[in-house]
Amino acid sequence: MVGIYLVINVLVLFIGLSALKKNQIKSMTRFMYGIGLLGFGPIIYATIYYLPDVWVYLTVGKTEDILLWKDLPYGLLWYAFILAAFQVHSFTLYFSSKLLSAWKSRGLRKAD
Repeated sequence: MVGIYLVINVLVLFIGLSALKKNQIKSMTRFMYGIGLLGFGPIIYATIYYLPDVWVYLTVGKTEDILLWKDLPYGLLWYAFILAAFQVHSFTLYFSSKLLSAWKSRGLRKAD
């Protein structure tokens, strides 16, 4: 299942790269939807999945039923990765939307 997900993600990446190369608005829009779905979907899933362990560790502080690595719960370590992944995907969407608006405004000026 993970292999299929990675292949689809690579296809979305190629759509974005080809949109950059050819200044295609429609392809860039597809890339943004792909990042929104395939980028933020697993981030939201992982956040919800590890939330109970992180919540118990941060509020109660007991580590009896929590999987640990070097005295830190796995969920907390995953949250560090989730934060970085969230930032990368957010900046990707932000800059691609700015690029789209620049392409659209240039296209409007060309038409005039």
